[in-house]
Amino acid sequence: EEDKRKNPNLSDDKEREAEINKAFHPTAARTIKKYFTLLAVKDQENIVVDKAEFEERIKKITETSGEKAEEIQTFFKQSKNRASLENQILDEKVLNFLRESADIKAA
Repeated sequence: EEDKRKNPNLSDDKEREAEINKAFHPTAARTIKKYFTLLAVKDQENIVVDKAEFEERIKKITETSGEKAEEIQTFFKQSKNRASLENQILDEKVLNFLRESADIKAA
């Protein structure tokens, strides 16, 4: 679909579509597996993003972005932007949990 949007002048070529599917299938499968794994760990371990963590992240963004604090606050009041940042923080927390819980031994 993305290829069709980027190249609207190309005909509906089934061979090209099959080639793209073949090229991106491993990446898509890995992304989906990662998503469901992180979701399962988050649910099992009751990992959440609390208000203080969210506000701390906004504070860091404000300090490093050079934008006005009011503009950043307004941006993250929009539900899709807020959800995106919350998901990013959540992914980081789950990955940190997995790293801390891992029992890695040399082979």
